[in-house]
Amino acid sequence: MNDLKFALRQLLKNPGFSAVAVLTLALGIGANTAVFSVINAVVLRPPPFKEPERLVFVSEKSKDMDNMSVAYPNFLDWQRQQESFSSFAAFRTEEWNLTGDGHRERITGLQVSAGFFPTLGVQPLRGRVFTADEDKVGGERVVVLSEGIWRRRFGGDPGVLNRTVALNGEPYTVVGILPAAFQFPRRVELWTPVGHKAAWTEQRGWHPGMYVIGRLKPGVKLASARSGLEAVAARLAKEYPESNAGNSVTAMALQERLAGPSVRTALATLLGAVMLVLLIACTNVTNLLLARATQRRKEIAVRLALGAGRWVLLRQLLVESLLLAGAGGIAGLLLAFWGMEVLTNLLPAQIGELVTLNIDRTVLLFSFVVAVATGLLFGLAPAWQLANGNSAEALKEGGRSEAAGVGRSLGRRLLIVGEVAFALVLLVAAGLLLRSFSRLQAVPVGLDPQNVLTMELSLPPYKYPEEAKQAAFYRQAIEAVRVLPGVKSAAFIAPLPLGFGGWQSGVHIEGEPPPKPGQGVLSDFAVVTSDYFKTLGVTILKGRVFTEADDGRNRVCIVDETFERKHLDGNALGKRIEQGDSGTNWMTIVGVARHVKNYGAGEDSRIETYVPVAQNGANSMTLVIKTAVPPLTLAEPARKAVLSVDSDQPVADILTMEQILARNAAERRLAVLLLSLFAALALVLAAVGLYGVMAFNVANRTREIGIRMALGAQAGDVLGLVLRQGGKLVGLGVVFGLGGAFGATQLMKTLLFHIQPTDLATYLAAPLLLGFVSLLACWLPARRAARVDPMEALRE
Repeated sequence: MNDLKFALRQLLKNPGFSAVAVLTLALGIGANTAVFSVINAVVLRPPPFKEPERLVFVSEKSKDMDNMSVAYPNFLDWQRQQESFSSFAAFRTEEWNLTGDGHRERITGLQVSAGFFPTLGVQPLRGRVFTADEDKVGGERVVVLSEGIWRRRFGGDPGVLNRTVALNGEPYTVVGILPAAFQFPRRVELWTPVGHKAAWTEQRGWHPGMYVIGRLKPGVKLASARSGLEAVAARLAKEYPESNAGNSVTAMALQERLAGPSVRTALATLLGAVMLVLLIACTNVTNLLLARATQRRKEIAVRLALGAGRWVLLRQLLVESLLLAGAGGIAGLLLAFWGMEVLTNLLPAQIGELVTLNIDRTVLLFSFVVAVATGLLFGLAPAWQLANGNSAEALKEGGRSEAAGVGRSLGRRLLIVGEVAFALVLLVAAGLLLRSFSRLQAVPVGLDPQNVLTMELSLPPYKYPEEAKQAAFYRQAIEAVRVLPGVKSAAFIAPLPLGFGGWQSGVHIEGEPPPKPGQGVLSDFAVVTSDYFKTLGVTILKGRVFTEADDGRNRVCIVDETFERKHLDGNALGKRIEQGDSGTNWMTIVGVARHVKNYGAGEDSRIETYVPVAQNGANSMTLVIKTAVPPLTLAEPARKAVLSVDSDQPVADILTMEQILARNAAERRLAVLLLSLFAALALVLAAVGLYGVMAFNVANRTREIGIRMALGAQAGDVLGLVLRQGGKLVGLGVVFGLGGAFGATQLMKTLLFHIQPTDLATYLAAPLLLGFVSLLACWLPARRAARVDPMEALRE
């Protein structure tokens, strides 16, 4: 306790020094804590389910797709034949129109099998979940609500249980309420049984966006369970070769699925970056303590001469360092709270809606360990040097600076070399990500996102069961929207490009033999209205767009240029293809469109086939509107225009196409933004550290500089002397930094787009930027040295 009181008095005696040191440490510790809170929430913290280590995510895979949704009949067979899981459940996202009491809204929900809730170990807040009898064809229509929609839409009324609500115009009985904390695999507001749809049990080749979650039996390993499912898939491939040939399964731990390799790599890179920032901060504080140690040499020497033990002094000096680190840690936690708020707003939607950033015990422990380690790291060397210095030399009159400073000066210079090296590693890494992101943004996606408004609609099947009725609604809605002031054109599409989903199907080209099972051409499909290509600026390279005459009697389609080049010998017009290989549903190709990168500029995309809505039909589509005014100003008028066609039809997810494009690149943008921020912080800290060391050296060498100038040295000579000294330190740091950057950036390959980790332009620009900032940091003390008055310096 006495050591603590003494340390506190020492720090309060030097408030300027203490404030600078605490602020420097707070920046490093706060950044580390904020980034670690994300890693803790996304990677380390187990999913909030019972025994999450036993949960496994299962999907199908084929030669074209590693992660393919599951056909419902396959799920049923897996469920019956597998032996490794104690429970097994299917789920898929579905959009619902919730109507009644004069209100209408579009709700995102899940269709799940009866085992879904037991598999995840979730208990309802009120009521119950589904039974097996309700999860089958002909079962009673029931729904479980989230606590959020229960409170928002029904005012938290307990009497909602056993009440009927209208979903897509059909009655569903509310049987339970789930707690707000339950979110999987995304934030949804209701759950219905998946087994109601008879068509799913009959179509083994239909993969309707369904996935599977399983709970391993106690003691069963994931590898064993995966092998068992692969054996079942192999049997199904032999039994149903038309639909299952070449297909197998993918099984991974649920937590691995929620935070995939790309997310883990990005977070590891950011953690490495903030660790380097912390090392630079520690280096600066170490240099401050070494400079302060010079001033305290005589004080320590007197205490040693009076009988104080060296270990006692060492302990007291370390307590001072730990007290500084503790204060920096507390200030860093305050900065981390603010940083977490910023990060929450920056996280990609698919991650941000599933995790909550907070300071829990794990994050507090991390922050405590970092603070203690930091205190020891920056405090040990100065404390050891002071406690073990030559007390007799320190007590000599005038023996303060030149004779005693050689060792400490070398130590400070080596620390500066390290600072520069660390800063350069971060600058190179940030430069690579910036250039990578710039190239990604420059990639044409095949459409024009400017001034385009989008909104999603789901037509209730009971009201629009036929393709003709669906097409009629879409036609009337387009006509209602087109007459709005500021609208250039409007159209519908499903699915919307650059979203997070797609629809794929095998294609048979006329004149070619039917493909063997599992070996056909796989194409993305999109259902569109006639003005889609005009509205989104998708160029028609050959042929024509769809017209109102394409009403389904004469089946037509448009393919993209990649389809034509790869599979139609560059001459697509007039040829016929069909979805599947029945030989009865031929479509004549009437146009060739520019290729659209449906999954984002940085992702591979398949060939694409477009079909008119009158020919194929779709209950869920996206309305896209090309505007002559800011798109969001038309959101409300367009919504009212849709309601003028059907007063019960809600719209949802109103976004501009530019917002969707930005959302698509959110993960990469976050990594670029944060790494650039940390690199800038590292650059500033390194420059401050270099300035501090050079200024301290100039102050200690004032007498020497005065003698040089008295003997004839000019101001330019002194300026050059100081700049050369700083330049040597920066040069050494650049050499070591380039070596470190070459090794570190090899780990970032998966984060880079069309750029190599050894990109020459980046490796030239980063040292130049660092050199310029370092030159400025050295020039200020050098200018002060050049202005030394020889007479005043000699009188000191």
